[in-house]
Amino acid sequence: MRDYFVISIEFFANLLSRIPNLKKLFLYDCFKKNVPAEVWKLENLEILCLMNVGLTTLPKEIGNLKRLTKLFLNQNPIKSFPKELWTLKSLTELGLNNNSLTSIPKEIGNLKNLNELVFSKNKLKTLPKELWTLKNLEELLIGDNQLTDLPKEIGKLKNLKQLELQGNQLTDLPEELWTLENLRNLNLQKNRLTKISPNIKNLKNLERLYIDKNRLSDLPKEIEDIRSLKRLRVDDKFKKYLPNNLRDKTKW
Repeated sequence: MRDYFVISIEFFANLLSRIPNLKKLFLYDCFKKNVPAEVWKLENLEILCLMNVGLTTLPKEIGNLKRLTKLFLNQNPIKSFPKELWTLKSLTELGLNNNSLTSIPKEIGNLKNLNELVFSKNKLKTLPKELWTLKNLEELLIGDNQLTDLPKEIGKLKNLKQLELQGNQLTDLPEELWTLENLRNLNLQKNRLTKISPNIKNLKNLERLYIDKNRLSDLPKEIEDIRSLKRLRVDDKFKKYLPNNLRDKTKW
């Protein structure tokens, strides 16, 4: 039997006040809706993780944490953010997975140093044009939303290595997507796609491709040209038509 102990918010707040130079703080499934105010005074924090703590918004004091490089706010019913969040220009990773967001503010474009951005499992229907100015992005995870369109500006994110778009309502993809030659992982599962462009062959570094659970009537034979491919997910009806080298990549 495991031993557990409970601490009060007051005790924890007092503890935080004694360690002003704290650089990393991880809180998970605790202090529901009552994150101590002392958290927002830790101006030396570099990594802050507040997962499943019942946050519906952030206080404007989040702007005090100028040294943050990684911020994870997953699994909170957050619907909006204070403008101060978008002043944290040292951020390289921002995780907002599984919240209640219906839109992304245009101020996301202020975070020029982001290389990882996660907005999966929200209620997004559109994406701001400012998102496509984040040229340092290497990972963009926006699966399980309500997106119906992927703008051609996706082609501006030349450093992308991982792109997750699964679980949306996409019916078509811009040709600019196939110019992202640094892509390693591409997830397009569970959309409404009826075709995949032959130009997928341009993704010379692609290692994982997931395109099952769409409305595809066939697959482009050019997939065979992607020599770097290690894992492939397609609907079962296509597997028997795949050449042996590709069929083997569906078995994992």
